[in-house]
Amino acid sequence: MRWSAFGTRLAAACAVTAVLVTGCSTTSSSSSPSASTNTSTSTSSNSTLCTDLDNLKASIQGLKDVSITTNGLSAISDQITKIKQQLQTFQNDAKGQYAGEVTNLMNALNGLSSSFDAAKASPSLSTLATLASSAKTAITAGQQLINAVSSTC
Repeated sequence: MRWSAFGTRLAAACAVTAVLVTGCSTTSSSSSPSASTNTSTSTSSNSTLCTDLDNLKASIQGLKDVSITTNGLSAISDQITKIKQQLQTFQNDAKGQYAGEVTNLMNALNGLSSSFDAAKASPSLSTLATLASSAKTAITAGQQLINAVSSTC
């Protein structure tokens, strides 16, 4: 019986890893009408946003690359925290630009946090599958923000 529970958890972990690695590579080509049209915005402001964007890209890629079979569930928690912190920095520097994309990503990260908490409390095929789905949603929301900002960098 002990091996059966372990096998179920291992299969669930493999399913989550597979979704994170293969299911999250979608890109969006949508553009944001909220891009800055103020030509007097300083280059340093754009430079700051571009640096923030690079940091977000790296952390979102880090979420894609998480292997819970290797690093455990805590690796996802670490990436969620890192992305939330970087998103807050981006939001402060953006001064209201890209508000829709920022809100979508924050909502997706909150959903991912909830899914993580459920999977940590009771790891099962169901909670891990929900975690994988939430991770995919967060990665997609992050990619939408990246796409919206990329044209200014």
